[in-house]
Amino acid sequence: MLLPRAQLLTLTLLATGLLPGGAGTTATVYYAEDFETDDGGLFPGGTTPSWAHGSPGSGPGDAHSGTTCWATNLAGDYLDNEDGYVTSPSIDLSGHAGGPLLFTWWQFLETERGFDTACLEISTNGGGTWERIYGKATGSVSNEWERQLVLLDESTAVATFRYRFRLQADATTTAPGFYLDTIRIRALAHQLVITEDFEGGDGGYTPTGSLTSWTFGSPILGPGSAYSGTNAWATELDGFYNSNEDSALVSPSLDLSSHPETAFLLSWRQHLVTDANGDFASVEARPAPGAPWVAVYGPTSGVVSDRWIRQTVLLGPEFATATTQIRFRIEADALFQNTGFTIDDVEIRTIEGTAPSPVSWTSPAPIEAGTPLGPLQLNATSPVAGTFAYTPPAGSLLPASPNFPLAALFTPEDLLTHAPASAQTSITVTEGNSGYPAWAAANFPPGTPANETQPEADYDRDRRSNLAEYAFVTDPTNAAAMGEPRLVIVSDGGTKYLGLEFSARTDDPALSYHIESSDTLTTWTASALTFAGTWSLADDAVLVSATPSGQGTWLIRVRDTEPLGTDAIRFLRVSASL
Repeated sequence: MLLPRAQLLTLTLLATGLLPGGAGTTATVYYAEDFETDDGGLFPGGTTPSWAHGSPGSGPGDAHSGTTCWATNLAGDYLDNEDGYVTSPSIDLSGHAGGPLLFTWWQFLETERGFDTACLEISTNGGGTWERIYGKATGSVSNEWERQLVLLDESTAVATFRYRFRLQADATTTAPGFYLDTIRIRALAHQLVITEDFEGGDGGYTPTGSLTSWTFGSPILGPGSAYSGTNAWATELDGFYNSNEDSALVSPSLDLSSHPETAFLLSWRQHLVTDANGDFASVEARPAPGAPWVAVYGPTSGVVSDRWIRQTVLLGPEFATATTQIRFRIEADALFQNTGFTIDDVEIRTIEGTAPSPVSWTSPAPIEAGTPLGPLQLNATSPVAGTFAYTPPAGSLLPASPNFPLAALFTPEDLLTHAPASAQTSITVTEGNSGYPAWAAANFPPGTPANETQPEADYDRDRRSNLAEYAFVTDPTNAAAMGEPRLVIVSDGGTKYLGLEFSARTDDPALSYHIESSDTLTTWTASALTFAGTWSLADDAVLVSATPSGQGTWLIRVRDTEPLGTDAIRFLRVSASL
């Protein structure tokens, strides 16, 4: 079957990159304060406190919610030699006698790094004594409004609970300071799914990286002992971490797969002190080996936790896998070192008892095979703020089917108030009227080696492998001369690119070829492939090779100008026309 000479044939090949990137009842809220109607009953105290309630004109420039918040100076920096705090009245938490409570707040926080610090302290006896549960934090901790979480032990469920946020400064150099808004104390239904106190061994955690100092045993310096029992992990149990160290303590695979569409609270006890001028600590997570690490805490520096502190972060439903890993990381320069990171009592809890996220999705109108999925098909909605992830994703090219399944996972913006939700629908995909699809898709799984070619496929559905016979093959009866367009992975200087390989005719000077690239399937960047004794291509693509193959046919290989990223989706297409 030869295509009519006046017809335009386009083949599009898709690469997804070489590297991979519960409903319940509403939680009980025991305390909620946005500081909109008044100051919430909080009051400043301490030495030369700059704390004030109102609309901020410095720091973040506005409140997190509404128009007012609490801040150390609403119109500038905190004071030299300040040791000021803002304290809550007593809060009755006695109605919650079991399990931990979750204390959350939104903050903007910037101090003189290494010298001025901020923290959160609580009291269970009406202010008689205070315990620090967050910080000392120093430097550019939150340079925009950022939510913080702390798990409170069941011992805090008393009628005389109080909290206070505190800032301590030296005699020189100030900064915008501490801004606070949207404070909540709530009881979330939860399930403890991972717990490791390192008393039965090292937990399967593994030190990695450069000049690693991570050691398992009983701490001597730093906190001086484990948080619970006798064992913990530390960057040196009896000394300082190493000069120029860039290392991490990596967990084994943590199986969270039995909790799909669930968010998690990851918590651990830490003692953390680094050199404030060049050494940093962080915690990262990934859903599977080979996936990129995502920072969930830090980087932070200086005297972060000079006593055992419980640190808590939020993990989204993408970590509901059987191969989730976490790692505790230290990065040091060549100058000064300190006791570093000491880790104990790692726990992961599911977040339950949150409100269901309502999701609606009407079955989209039928499409022809070869039509890329887009917003007209992937259009599930929810009145709750959040994002959708679709399977198959946008840009996918579906085969003909009377009932092709579509799925969506909705992740709410606030995982502490609403649970993730899923939705399913289907779409009818017709054969179309053209006799061959205008688009064809080819995908490579992660780990595909460079220069791999896409296996032959019958794109024009004529039960023969001579694809795009007129434009791309000189002699359809000669199997050796067939050169249907193929997706290839091109390695150039150690970097991998999406490429196309095809046989081009030179015995018909009226025939021209066009190479186009895109990452959206809606906007294409075009370049022209021309022949005047040799082949040339504009800068929007790169001509890798052009090899004569006889009978007026050249084997052409081109590549994209954009390298394949970890999570990138890139498209190339070649079209032939008169």
